[in-house]
Amino acid sequence: MDDRLREVREQVDTGRVSPHSLVTLFNAASDAGHAHDLETLELTLELARAVAGTEPTFRADAERLVAIC
Repeated sequence: MDDRLREVREQVDTGRVSPHSLVTLFNAASDAGHAHDLETLELTLELARAVAGTEPTFRADAERLVAIC
């Protein structure tokens, strides 16, 4: 797992999701898309769904990321 995704996973697991978490996920998704890295895209999708489900404040942005993935 990418270090960035590992960091966001930890934030989700501990309830410390922030706007930076979403930026990190957007960047990871962009990099994975350019590299045709399906595994990282799937992990990013999973984390974006977790953010959308756990943090109402970031739900709209997280759902946009889900659509991108």
